[in-house]
Amino acid sequence: MATILLLPGAAAEVGTGHMGNIGVIVDNSSRIVRDSQSDPVLTLISARNLIKKRRVQAIIGLETWEEASLVVELGSKAHIPIVSLADAAPQWATDRWPFLVRVSPEKRLQMKAVAAIIGSWGWRRINVIYEDTNSAGSEIIPFLADALKQVGSEIGYLAALPPSSAVNSSSLSDQLQRLKGKQSQVFVVHSSLSMAERVFSKANELGMMEKGSVWITTDSITNLVHSMNSSIISSMEGVLGMKSFFQEDGARFQDFYSRFRQKFRSLYPKEDNYEPGIFAVQAYDAVWSVALAMDNNGSTQQLLEKIELSDFHGLTNRIKFERRRLAPQRMFQIVNVIGKSYRELGFWSEGSGFAKPTNGQIQNSSSMDILGQVFWPGGLISTPRGWVLPTSETPLRIGVPLNATFKQFVSVTYDDGGNPSVSGFSIEVFKAVLKHLNYSLPYEFFPFSGIYDDLVEQVHLKKFDAVVGDTSIVSKRCDQAEFSHPYTEPGLVMIVPEKVEKSNRAWLFMKPFTKAMWVLTGAITIYNGFTLWLIERNQNPELMTGSILNQMGTLVCLSFTTLFSMHGGRQHSNLSRLVMVVWLFASLVITNSYTANLTSMLTVQRLEPTVVDVEDLKRDNAIVGCSRRSFAVRYLVDVIGIKMRNIKDITSADQYARDLRSGEIAAAFIEAPYAKIFLAQNCKGFAASGKIYKVGGFGFVFPKGSSILPDISKAVLEVAEKGELDDLENNLIGSQKCDSNAETSGDSSSLSPSSFWVLFLITGADGGTDSIEKADVKGSIGAILDYSSRIGKEEKVAMEMAIEEFNSQYSNQHIDLLINDSQGEPIQAALAARELVYRHRATPQWATERWPFLIQASADQSAQIKTIAAVIESQDWHRVPVVYEDIPSSSTGAILQLSEALKDVGIEIGHLLPLPPLSSSSSLVEELHSLKEGQCRVFVVHTSLQLGVHLFEIAKKMEMRKEGYAWIITDTISSLVHSIEALPSPHPWMELRKFISEHPDEEKNEPGIYAAKAYDATWAAALAMKGGRGCLDFGLACVESCWGGSLS
Repeated sequence: MATILLLPGAAAEVGTGHMGNIGVIVDNSSRIVRDSQSDPVLTLISARNLIKKRRVQAIIGLETWEEASLVVELGSKAHIPIVSLADAAPQWATDRWPFLVRVSPEKRLQMKAVAAIIGSWGWRRINVIYEDTNSAGSEIIPFLADALKQVGSEIGYLAALPPSSAVNSSSLSDQLQRLKGKQSQVFVVHSSLSMAERVFSKANELGMMEKGSVWITTDSITNLVHSMNSSIISSMEGVLGMKSFFQEDGARFQDFYSRFRQKFRSLYPKEDNYEPGIFAVQAYDAVWSVALAMDNNGSTQQLLEKIELSDFHGLTNRIKFERRRLAPQRMFQIVNVIGKSYRELGFWSEGSGFAKPTNGQIQNSSSMDILGQVFWPGGLISTPRGWVLPTSETPLRIGVPLNATFKQFVSVTYDDGGNPSVSGFSIEVFKAVLKHLNYSLPYEFFPFSGIYDDLVEQVHLKKFDAVVGDTSIVSKRCDQAEFSHPYTEPGLVMIVPEKVEKSNRAWLFMKPFTKAMWVLTGAITIYNGFTLWLIERNQNPELMTGSILNQMGTLVCLSFTTLFSMHGGRQHSNLSRLVMVVWLFASLVITNSYTANLTSMLTVQRLEPTVVDVEDLKRDNAIVGCSRRSFAVRYLVDVIGIKMRNIKDITSADQYARDLRSGEIAAAFIEAPYAKIFLAQNCKGFAASGKIYKVGGFGFVFPKGSSILPDISKAVLEVAEKGELDDLENNLIGSQKCDSNAETSGDSSSLSPSSFWVLFLITGADGGTDSIEKADVKGSIGAILDYSSRIGKEEKVAMEMAIEEFNSQYSNQHIDLLINDSQGEPIQAALAARELVYRHRATPQWATERWPFLIQASADQSAQIKTIAAVIESQDWHRVPVVYEDIPSSSTGAILQLSEALKDVGIEIGHLLPLPPLSSSSSLVEELHSLKEGQCRVFVVHTSLQLGVHLFEIAKKMEMRKEGYAWIITDTISSLVHSIEALPSPHPWMELRKFISEHPDEEKNEPGIYAAKAYDATWAAALAMKGGRGCLDFGLACVESCWGGSLS
């Protein structure tokens, strides 16, 4: 049989003649170990005791990754399987530590379940409150962000809380107050139970759990809902929670349940609840998996292999490992806290969505509606909007353009008291849109005198909550805000003067009839003349006399005289007279129709645009008019190709007309809605010409992720579909009075000879021929460095130089520098620190809220992060992948800060690529290949120097360093570029002989920023020891005095 050894607390041995020992490290002070506030160093010492003195074959426990990350290194060296119950761990942990076995499933699917709830109710922007531990940074936040993107939502604000042992009431209150001020009131909480108790208690105090808010908790809290006392659970009323699901109706579980309650009650009589939860069940299954794998004669390596091959049905589910990780949990229970208890609503599983057992059958749906009534915070029964509506006390601050070019769209006037009044078409449309919302939206207008781009930027800067006016929808502005559906048609129109059509006026007399009409008229005329000639030839001898040529002339003359003469001569026959009457009637109609049509052509003006194509303007270098407050100026220069010097700024609608008439501008470029107004006001002398450029269109502006915007866009569509938008537009255009007295360029109602010169020529041809103190001091300073790294080498030499110079300057005193080698491992660092403190009495010089003797000698990363974001923004890149080394400092610090900084400037992280610290070439090739296949070619890299150099070598081989790619590295790499072979060296700032003598194998001997920081930190600690007494008591205050509380 197996023996279980419990440390710290009580160690219990069961039986003799056993097959092996199993070590279990737990914190007996809490209900569950996940609320453990144990010291990771004590955990490490307990593990060493179990391995070296108790000779255990395996260790189980380590419910936090902070504990597990230390013990697993020890276990891997001793070849002892470490079965971790840690709630979360880096994805690469089992690859780096071959004796680590994880029995807690990863959180990816649970985050998908949370996202499914959010997506089901259509909440677009959420706030995340989390306890800032490594597990949250490495799994929870990245997984949740990805899952939310898939349902069209995003994280609006990340509230990182210090561990519960370090957070105080005022800092917690400050964080929640910031969240209370956010428009989004949907909160996802991931923390320990003790932290959750404080969060919900404070949220109730601040009135954050009233009607309209939404609170969702992860299983780290909800899995313990059965153990909460009534006061705690009542503070969580209305909360939705994710709970790990396991079958509770089997005979085996029922037997475990009754025995667990009996034993738990006898051991912990002060607990209010004795029921087992998921943590008890997971621990039970973990012990079984190790016990089943034990063998009297087997090695620990064989034990590990047998654990990996475990395949049995435990209390949680089927226990089967994939690469020493328990298979993912695929079903979660959704609970709703009501009063002093909770209700099980149903389940969520991947692929099936939400499910609720009904009459022995399972109903599935992608909507939470299938789970039935949910009771929300504040006792609300209907689904909360998830965001705060403006009130009459806090109305929407809406910016409007003060100096709009066309006042018909937005006009601002002031009364005698200086109060603004805003009117116009855009305002009327906005008011009509508000009537279609199913809630009231109080607002207040604030005139803004800058250009439209600056007006939109005020929304991004949170100076305004929205912008209403004639604001065009263009891509540049979409980087800073979001637009509603457009309420006008898009388009940029060229307006030009008109001129009288003068082409081919000399032949105008031929245009009343078509060619066919001319031919037919001539043929009929000749036919009628021939008929008359034929009839009259016998009675009129003159028609028969003379030569044949003379008789043909007589025939033609007779034919045309009948067209223009009422009598055409004297007819002798009644038959001739009959032919003449019919023909004279036809000729009367024909001649009068010709006369009326020719008269219209000669006297009614035919107008044509002075410019028909924009290429004519470019070719002639012509001056054009456009408002420089509009986006159209950049469009004319960047797209159409008009030179900036050829664009005149127009400040009013009237100026457009004046400058066009005077010829100061050859054309005006106006947005389509403006063009309609302009042409309605100036109905004579101007016309739209050339193509309409499909850009712009007016829309209402809201902040990115605004919860109001979807409702506004829907209402705009409703206003358009019901014809209200057309009515408003018709009223706008109909109210414009046409300037009918304006003269058209070149206008004249008189006829000139140019209209008749062809006729005169014909007539003339007929008659003629051919136009930036000294004190007693002694003591010791301890340092823990990694001798194997370049950073450690630089810091060691710099610290030794600092102490040598200090002891030389203060020659009557002496300070010892004791340096221990951490060998680059957390275990060695912790043991080295313990040895320095208790054996050498090195002075600890630290101070923060949780650890009052910690001083951070490295500068805060926020300025660097903002610099990176500024670089990306300046290059107009909108989406960047981030490649980072998956270590705690990255996942809980730099990456989260970078995400926030990028979001502030309208840039998003397209892909987060965590790399294991010891990535192989093959894994790097695979990861870089996924980046290469994507569309983005701009990458931010935050890794150690070793991994960074390896990464760029692979990237170069994969042709990812050529033109078209952009790589941005953080100071974790760039601060050490001087140590890389074949790179130019900076000017040395301290003596190099010591580094050369101690490290002759290093090719580069120049110091970097890490050497400088180590040198300054050592001087600060040495100077703080002045007085020679109670360094442990006064050192910290002295350091703060010297450095202003910050070593930067």
